[in-house]
Amino acid sequence: MLQAYRQFCGKLRKAGVDFGPGDGPQTLAQRAKAVRPDLADTIERIVAVFIRLRYEPSAEAGDLRVLKTLIGSLRV
Repeated sequence: MLQAYRQFCGKLRKAGVDFGPGDGPQTLAQRAKAVRPDLADTIERIVAVFIRLRYEPSAEAGDLRVLKTLIGSLRV
């Protein structure tokens, strides 16, 4: 899960999104959507699934697959 999130962060860096190591997923999403509003829906979905996987006990078995698929489909 964290490896997939790092891949997401790398793609956002390539897109010109500036963020630091202390920025949480929601802060990252806000900055990314400001730079790439065309990707806002996908960014929101990726961050929502990541937060569910990382912080909520309600994560489902298929969530990791969904996360990887969404990140793989993100074109910057």
